[in-house]
Amino acid sequence: MARGKLNRGRATAQQVRVGIVLIIALIFLGYAVYQVGRLFDVFADRYPLVTVVESSAGLIEGAPVAVAGQRVGQVDEIRFIPVEERTGNANIYIRMSISESVRDQIREDSRAALRTQGLLGDRLVDISPGSAGRPVLQPGDTIRSEPALDYEQVLQTAATTMEQVQGIIVDLEVMTGALAAGEGTIGALLADERLYERMTTATTELAGLLRAVNRSDGTLARLIRDPALYDRMDATLARLDAIGVAMLEGEGTLGRLVQDDSLYESMVGVAGRADSALAGLEGFVAGMNGGEGSLARLMEDPALYDELLKTIVDLQTLVAELRANPEALSPDIRVF
Repeated sequence: MARGKLNRGRATAQQVRVGIVLIIALIFLGYAVYQVGRLFDVFADRYPLVTVVESSAGLIEGAPVAVAGQRVGQVDEIRFIPVEERTGNANIYIRMSISESVRDQIREDSRAALRTQGLLGDRLVDISPGSAGRPVLQPGDTIRSEPALDYEQVLQTAATTMEQVQGIIVDLEVMTGALAAGEGTIGALLADERLYERMTTATTELAGLLRAVNRSDGTLARLIRDPALYDRMDATLARLDAIGVAMLEGEGTLGRLVQDDSLYESMVGVAGRADSALAGLEGFVAGMNGGEGSLARLMEDPALYDELLKTIVDLQTLVAELRANPEALSPDIRVF
């Protein structure tokens, strides 16, 4: 009997220890549930808000709702809007439960947008805080939405960009290959040692020229360093400026040529007379070409040319005889 009582006493002690462990576990579980509920705002008082969007791709019921990035609620319902009730591009009805503690932050000018947690995380509804002068949204009100970022379009754009980058890389490979082979001017500059030697020689000569200039040798160095030459050039420019001013004021012959209209008109008259003389000369030449007049016949008729040449020869002979015997042609005068 005593041994049975002892066993019952031992069993009771074990049960007490198990009960204590269970109580501690329940306390930790309750604390964890409380912390999780506080973290996800499970036990807070909530009020409903509604938004409508064109597409809710990636968003599920139970997804978090945030205000300025801070979680304040969750998505309770996602459903299609009946076709006859749709306005604009709104296709999806989303009902959210929001913590009462942030009701003052969500106002008439707030906007709801579907965003992603991180780069490839879950989708959530992010609400922007409103302005102080706008009314606070009441339970059941509809908050306007912003267009969501289309990640498929982003990925397509990124793929197109990558293809373009690959094309650029291929072009660069071709270009660098041509340069390595010594093709083109830059390739020759990289591969041709003679061109390098020429450039080295040109650099050396240029360095020598600069040293000569620094030593004030030659005309260029004097032009750079000699202040007297600068003064002469300045004086020359001053005189040229004075001549220009005098010309603009009409002084001297050149100034009158620039400023006086009568001289221009005289030149125009002379040019007109010259034109008339040229016109007359053109007519004279045209008459000669047409065989008109003695001069034209002289140029065109060879018989007349021969007769004229014979007459000239006879005249020269007669002049020679007169010079040799001037008395031969003296008249014989007799007085009866």
